[in-house]
Amino acid sequence: MRIKYNWDRDELEKLYWQEKKTLAQIASMFGVNRQAVCRCMKRQGIPRRSCSEAQVNRHGLNYNINWSKEQLEKLYLEGKSATDISHIYHCSKWRVYKSLKQFGIPIRTQHEAKKVFYETHEMPEALRRKHKGSYKTTSGYIIVRAPDHPYATKAGYVLEHRLVMEKKLGRYLLPSEKVHHNNGIKDDNRPENLQLVSQLDHTMRGEFCTQCPLRKEIRLLRWEMKQLREQLQYKLME
Repeated sequence: MRIKYNWDRDELEKLYWQEKKTLAQIASMFGVNRQAVCRCMKRQGIPRRSCSEAQVNRHGLNYNINWSKEQLEKLYLEGKSATDISHIYHCSKWRVYKSLKQFGIPIRTQHEAKKVFYETHEMPEALRRKHKGSYKTTSGYIIVRAPDHPYATKAGYVLEHRLVMEKKLGRYLLPSEKVHHNNGIKDDNRPENLQLVSQLDHTMRGEFCTQCPLRKEIRLLRWEMKQLREQLQYKLME
């Protein structure tokens, strides 16, 4: 058996239309379910919001946008993404895509959209390097995209420290030639930190550097130097 709730019409209408509360919120206030509020509003003749009005009230989205083709095209050509435009007009990005299609404005491809995003948004250095064709591997080395290199991988990548050494020597390195990082830091590819060694020498140096007790102290000193530089920078800003 259904229980009839006879709330005051003015109070219910005030909550729903003036204070913009949802049916779920009103039901929670009175300790009932949503269907009870719906039935009471129907009995008392209180009109319900349309679907678009409900979406606007719940998510703050605007479905009644009267933008012109020139306005939308200008924002899109300035490098704004559909998400950026949706934030400006408080609508969904699918509403923006639909309008672009209706106005006949060419939509960017996925590659073009990524390129525009990387050019107009700030991102971590690792992502920026990867976008430019280089990134750090899980082993700590930096690899660079160089598809024309004779010793490149199938994906067209070459270790950055080998490219630096090749530029320093003015020739390509043979696969048997190895490049050693003097300070043991694999992504420190400064020319003065690199040394050309043989396979056997590189193996011996690698084992020595791995077991070297000074390696931890070098890292600690580098960290302390970084902290001191930051403190000095803050003092100069003050």
